[in-house]
Amino acid sequence: MRQIKQLILLHQQGRSIKFMARTLKMSKNTVKEYLAKLRQGDYKLDDMLALEGPELDRHATHASIIASQLPVASWYDIIGEPTIADAILGRLIHTSHRIELKGDSL
Repeated sequence: MRQIKQLILLHQQGRSIKFMARTLKMSKNTVKEYLAKLRQGDYKLDDMLALEGPELDRHATHASIIASQLPVASWYDIIGEPTIADAILGRLIHTSHRIELKGDSL
């Protein structure tokens, strides 16, 4: 989330795509893709900038335990917005240790 907020701030400052890509350590195509998705979304950029909290900055610094009765494959449907779902699940799932229980309910 921190990179998205930085991208929005740099875009609002009128910085070039090359500068944003270098600052955020992304390719120029990735920056263009994120900006296009942000323009298409139903959310307001100012609302996204207002998102703060320790839970947004925990990635790769703290451990988290998440329990769900839904399979991970259905989380995209629950979250709704594909870009936000990719960002959330990218941080949660790709570096996680998953334990999936099968069988009768207790």
